[in-house]
Amino acid sequence: MQPSTSYISNLTSLRGITALLVGVYHFQGLFVRFIPESTTMFFAKCYLMVDIFFIMSGLIITHVYQNSFRHEVAGADFWKFIVARFARIYPLHFVVLLVIVISFLASGAPPDPIQNPVAIPSNLLLIHSFGIHDSFTWNVPSWSISAEWWCYMLFPLLIWLLDRGKRLTIPLFLLASVMAYLSIMYWLPRAGPDGAPLQQLPHDLNVTFDYGFLRGLAGFVIGMLLYKLYEMPGMRSRFRSDWLLVLFMVLAIACLHFAGPDIVAIPLFAGIVMCAACNDGAIHRLFERPILQLVGDVSYSIYMWHIVILFGGIQLLGALGMTFAKPPFSAVPFWAGFAGCATFLIVVVLLSILSYRYVEKPCRDFINRRSRRALTWAR
Repeated sequence: MQPSTSYISNLTSLRGITALLVGVYHFQGLFVRFIPESTTMFFAKCYLMVDIFFIMSGLIITHVYQNSFRHEVAGADFWKFIVARFARIYPLHFVVLLVIVISFLASGAPPDPIQNPVAIPSNLLLIHSFGIHDSFTWNVPSWSISAEWWCYMLFPLLIWLLDRGKRLTIPLFLLASVMAYLSIMYWLPRAGPDGAPLQQLPHDLNVTFDYGFLRGLAGFVIGMLLYKLYEMPGMRSRFRSDWLLVLFMVLAIACLHFAGPDIVAIPLFAGIVMCAACNDGAIHRLFERPILQLVGDVSYSIYMWHIVILFGGIQLLGALGMTFAKPPFSAVPFWAGFAGCATFLIVVVLLSILSYRYVEKPCRDFINRRSRRALTWAR
């Protein structure tokens, strides 16, 4: 397998920004809501940042690996691809899950729907985004890692199909993604936090442990289609300007601010990803800043650790006698809440830098080295 070596650095910074926004979303939703929804719905709708992740993932995976599966899905190439993706996501997922399980056992607390021992195997097998359980389990954000993994498993077949008769497959893939989003919003049954069916559908895309895989696959396929647009002759020059990227960003922010339909946000996110991938102007120079590249590099750790740190902080404050009767606690001054959120994000980023250096990268390099050696010996 000969993956592409060109690097789309703008998407690294964009990934870091969206990971931080997911952190703010959970801080506001689970701890302190210092920006009320009556002021803006932007942060309450930041669960949609995960959809940008899926779109970016589809584009990047297609950029790097499509040439390996365009003509056939060979066993050796599939194995190299899956090992590389496993090395990228699984070690950190396993370590974070292990930390949470050990912490829970050490606390002596009784099991609950989230800390459910029965859900440990499904988390280990990355199948907990298929509606197996009635609620979140263990590391809450990891449902999207489950969805991402199975998108990887399907990718070789999807890219092979996509390159067979593009005039037919491209519109069919696009239609399938749109129908998946609409199904989630308007047709598929939904359950509340207690697992009981909701009588009235919320008409949003905020599905996770239930239809998370469908949501992830829809975004991933959108990203694959974006890359087909990206590689068309002359197309990058049409999306490279700063003003077009700013326009898509402003429209997306307005959509979230005014709580527009989630389905409207998806094409705006696709526009942001496409323009960011093509941009070589002032925004590119901004995104090339070392601090943004660093945050992007450690964005996976940010995403996986931030809930652990948030719940740990809540427990620490409780041990110090600072408890909230019903989080999220809203009656705090804006600047106090802002300072708390900024401190939280700084702690998350610092821990994520350590996690990237001592967990993510070493484990990824080790698995990839062993895989290459095994293939060499097999020959």
